[in-house]
Amino acid sequence: MVSCKLKSFIEYLNERKLTKTELKYREKYVKKLKSKLKDFERRYGKEDGKSVMYAVATKMAKKKYDKEDK
Repeated sequence: MVSCKLKSFIEYLNERKLTKTELKYREKYVKKLKSKLKDFERRYGKEDGKSVMYAVATKMAKKKYDKEDK
């Protein structure tokens, strides 16, 4: 049996799905960050550079969407 605290922590770790608006913002930010892809690859490696770029774009989109929501 999973304790209540552990269950809420697991739910906290699961990310929510992006909304349609957030997906639009993410694509907008990905296009802007593509020019910096070589820098991401240099810092994080060839394989992880693109993933980090998308993670940064996702974070930026969520932040922008949260600001507009308030």
